[in-house]
Amino acid sequence: MQPIAELLQADRWDFDVSEEGLSVPLQSKDLKWTLAISQCGPTRLRSVALCPVQARRRPDMAGFLNRLNVRLDLGCFELDYLHGDIRLRTCLELGQAEPATDLLRPLLITAPRILELALPALIRVCEGGSAELPQLPMPEPTRRKSPAQEQLSAFLRAAGQNPTRREEKQILHVVGERARWRCEVAMHGSICRFLSRAPIAIPPRSQAPVLEFLTRTNSNLSLGSFQLERSEVRYRTAFDAGPTGLLPESVLSPLLEVSLTALDHWLPGFLSVMYGKETPLVASRRLAGAAG
Repeated sequence: MQPIAELLQADRWDFDVSEEGLSVPLQSKDLKWTLAISQCGPTRLRSVALCPVQARRRPDMAGFLNRLNVRLDLGCFELDYLHGDIRLRTCLELGQAEPATDLLRPLLITAPRILELALPALIRVCEGGSAELPQLPMPEPTRRKSPAQEQLSAFLRAAGQNPTRREEKQILHVVGERARWRCEVAMHGSICRFLSRAPIAIPPRSQAPVLEFLTRTNSNLSLGSFQLERSEVRYRTAFDAGPTGLLPESVLSPLLEVSLTALDHWLPGFLSVMYGKETPLVASRRLAGAAG
């Protein structure tokens, strides 16, 4: 945690240190929250307990957070179904990369920026008001011949992948133990995004329990998040290269690995809930245990 503490000091952030990690008090207008920074395997940056959600409003909040997550390129809003806390999680698996400022700063900047835009809407939904989405920045796909795109192509080739091109996207055709699916890899501004599309369609009658399962599952993840857009289940993970535009192999490798395995592990849970064989709680606990 020392490099993160040094970065916070250099940028003149106020923060507290405890056995759990670092906590940064933040405020925007009349809204307050805490940025809790902890390290456990991946360097995980989390914002916790933004506002508690009453039990009767948690299904509506789960739907709202899913729509919000679909709009994000980086980070994931989570809902703790047991306690009702809303969290914004961003994380970075450093691998063998040095915890340099250029790698850490985008994580520190992302959470406060997204929270400032989203908090009024989150509080409004908590109080039973409008579920209108806030305006969030939407980076455009980076042109095909950019240096970052060339770095990404070289990394995928070195990793033994043979992607096909579709405009700015590179498409991986993944064959898992339980399913086959498509993973789209692309640059969006400075963000490198891996987006896997599950080979199933969730019918309208099953979307409420599947959304609850998805929400519970996201709270168990460190890297990436699941989303439900219309009838499609997607798994997204991403890395912000920041102003340098550098894409270290040690950072990209975990993103590729989870993109090739996450759907294979969690897909049985989506199917079980979709067909009514398990409740979202039972399925999420079973597969979270199997994930270790």
